[in-house]
Amino acid sequence: MKKMILESIAWFFLTVTVIAMLNIAGMFPTDFRKHESQFSSQLIQESKAGFGQIKTQVYSIRNTSELDWNYLHYAIIVRDGSKVIYSKYSVEPSWKVDANSEANISVEIPVLGGNVHSELVIGNLREKSIFRI
Repeated sequence: MKKMILESIAWFFLTVTVIAMLNIAGMFPTDFRKHESQFSSQLIQESKAGFGQIKTQVYSIRNTSELDWNYLHYAIIVRDGSKVIYSKYSVEPSWKVDANSEANISVEIPVLGGNVHSELVIGNLREKSIFRI
């Protein structure tokens, strides 16, 4: 009887340890959609490059969550009024932002005439883990 109890305790601790290690390794990733409302982006700088056909925009992305995030999936959407005239989707694997802080990202878009407004939309992020880059 005592042997069976000790084996049960050992299996319990082994199971808990394996689940904890898988969680640390990112096997159960945090769903970004649950934290999406804790992010905001703001255009902080804009400059024309080269012969004026391309412009560089710098956006500040604010993270008010308690988690560190990386591997940014984003879209740049340029509108003339309510009409989308340009969009670009991209991934930045090396981008990261710590909990309760902000980080910048620089993007290039074509110079478009008219009364245009551009916006950075975050598509997805990954929670940082010591086992993932």
